[in-house]
Amino acid sequence: MPSLKEIAATKGLLYGTAVNGGHVARNPKLAEVLLRECACITGESDMKWTAIRPEAAKFEFTRGDRLAKFAKDNGLLLRGHTLVWHTLPAWVDSIAPQDAEKILVEHITTVASRYEGQADHWDVVNEVASPNGLRDTIWLRHLGEKYIDLAFQLAKESCSATRFYNENRMEYDIPEMDKKRASVLKLLERLVSSGVPIEGLGIQAHLFPDLPFSESKYSAFLRDVGELGLKILITECDVTDIELPADIAERDQRIADTFKQFLDVALAEPKVIGVLTWGLSDAYTWINSTRPRRDGLASRPLPFDDQVNPKPAYQAIYDAIANAPAR
Repeated sequence: MPSLKEIAATKGLLYGTAVNGGHVARNPKLAEVLLRECACITGESDMKWTAIRPEAAKFEFTRGDRLAKFAKDNGLLLRGHTLVWHTLPAWVDSIAPQDAEKILVEHITTVASRYEGQADHWDVVNEVASPNGLRDTIWLRHLGEKYIDLAFQLAKESCSATRFYNENRMEYDIPEMDKKRASVLKLLERLVSSGVPIEGLGIQAHLFPDLPFSESKYSAFLRDVGELGLKILITECDVTDIELPADIAERDQRIADTFKQFLDVALAEPKVIGVLTWGLSDAYTWINSTRPRRDGLASRPLPFDDQVNPKPAYQAIYDAIANAPAR
């Protein structure tokens, strides 16, 4: 049976995962499965501000360089993540308004230039929308909405990577997410019409089994984004199982069904170029610390279990890719 990356390639799609370089270095089986199944990787945290710029005057590239070398040595497409975000090291909270643009320019140009020729994609801006417009961040407060335009222009000038805006919480048929999709689409329309050099939308797709999902609404949203001329990539897909039963077989099947329902719709849109899960193995999921189960059991949100063995979610992702139209 072909691997996920191999079946994806037959459809003109990418399959990949987020990874922490330290986990790969310490877990040979994880590395083996990743190289077998994945064509691309995103740094889960190795290239975020807290890792790369712990102090205003200090850039620390050890983790990012290790990840970039792993990608290069193994022929993997590398997604840089992320140049602009609201989750930042503590020192950023105290920057003066008059210094904000200088700091942002310095960060983007330094980091994007560092990985020119190594990072194939960059999540230039991450999670900037809200259901009511733009998220309240230090960048918005100090620089106004132009910081988004500036970030994309700086990224274009600093590297040749494909430039994405990456966003979360847009999947479900609930008022908050209806408004979030509208807010994102409005922002994208403005950026494209203004000539801002954005090339793609990253859709995180952190999924929940029990929320209502409208296939028609989501298809329409993807179509609207695609009609703007943007690529679309599912960038952080996983399934939160906090409300699911303890029984592993039942839980795993519900998780698999959730992956399949969403990916069948997403991958039907021709402008969607691939899917990355936010990790491969349950052993390293962020959900255990951020959305822990009340019964104390470990979460199972990913295609491989904590021993890096495939679960029903693996087959669900495989089938969704196999059934997708070719690009």
